Amino acid sequence: MQGLLEVAKEGYLTKLPSQKGKPLIYVKYVETAPWNIKLLDPKPRYGGIGSRLMRVAIELSHAEDCKGRVGLHSLPGDKKGEPEWFYQHVCKMEPMESERDGEGLLYFELTPEKAEKFMKGGKP
Repeated sequence: MQGLLEVAKEGYLTKLPSQKGKPLIYVKYVETAPWNIKLLDPKPRYGGIGSRLMRVAIELSHAEDCKGRVGLHSLPGDKKGEPEWFYQHVCKMEPMESERDGEGLLYFELTPEKAEKFMKGGKP
């Protein structure tokens, strides 16, 4: 196994003002195997696992008529390659400081427009 993704398909609504109240896919858990993380292994066995798992979440969002909307709480890390940095700069998700969870984890959402650009490999 190279990575793992757990999502909730129901019970979560968007919080971004432009999307407020619309359904989304909520990523409950995402993990890349340690041997695939560049920060831990300078020569990972497989690259892009996190991006591939995000693509799966976006595809599921489309299949569930959520139009590519995805939300998640991220583990901390603002340096290149760390979780918060990855979601904001690679996935182009919107951080919402006001929506930290009880453990202080930062909440991110992906809009349909940014999901489409991510899937095409483009930059917003």
